[in-house]
Amino acid sequence: MLVNVAALSAPGGRQFNRAAQPLNPISVLRGPSVDRPRCARIGKHTCFPLATTRAKLIAGCRRRLLLAPKEVDMQCAAHPKVETELTCGKCDKAICPRCLVQGPVGARCPECANIRRIPTYNMSAATFWRAGGAALGAGVALGVAWWIFNPLSYFFYGVIVGIAVGYATGELVSLATNRKAGPPLQALAVAGVVLAYGMRVALLFAFSNWVFRDLRVDLGGLIALGIAGFIAAGRLR
Repeated sequence: MLVNVAALSAPGGRQFNRAAQPLNPISVLRGPSVDRPRCARIGKHTCFPLATTRAKLIAGCRRRLLLAPKEVDMQCAAHPKVETELTCGKCDKAICPRCLVQGPVGARCPECANIRRIPTYNMSAATFWRAGGAALGAGVALGVAWWIFNPLSYFFYGVIVGIAVGYATGELVSLATNRKAGPPLQALAVAGVVLAYGMRVALLFAFSNWVFRDLRVDLGGLIALGIAGFIAAGRLR
C-alpha cells in the first residue's frame, strides 16, 4: 500500500495521519492529491476526474450506438419484394427460398446452379412446327380412314377404333419430333385426334347422308374420341 509522504502537512495547517493515507499509483506519479478529486488516466489522454470520465464514456457509447450503421435487410435479386438473408454460395447474390437451388456443394442461385431441362422436354420452334404438321396430317388421314370404317366403329369396335386412332396420332407426333415429349406435344396430339373426329363427321355429312340427329346419337364415335385422346396424350407423357 502506497502512502503520500509529501501530503503529510498540507498548506493551511491541515494535518494528516501518517499511516492512514492509501493512494492510487496514478496520484503518486502526478504529485500531491490532497484537494484533487479522484481521477483516472485513459491511454495517453489527459487525466480527467473519475466522474467526468465515466460520463464521457457513457456519452461516447451512446453516440457510437446512434451513429452505427443499421443492418439493412437484403432483397432477393429475382424477387425484389421478398426480404431474405440467404446468398448464393458462389456469386454471393441474394436469393430467397423460391429461387434457391440446393446442390451437393450448398445453396446456389439458378444461374450458378446451371439448371438445364431434360433433352426430351427441351424443344425449339422447329420442333413445334414439325409436331403441328404431324398432328395435322395424322388428323386428316385418320379421319378419312375412320370414315371408311365407320360401320365398324360402334360399341365394342368403337373402343378398338379409339385405341388405334390415338396410338397412331401420338406415335406420328413423337416420330416427327425425334421422340420428344411434354404437355405442348400432348396438346397437339389431342388436337390431331379431334381433327380426325371432325374429318370423319364432315365426310359422313357430305357423303353418307348424315343429319344432325345422327350426330347426337353418335355414342360410339364419342367413346372412340375420348379413348383416342387419352391414348395420344399418354404416348407423349
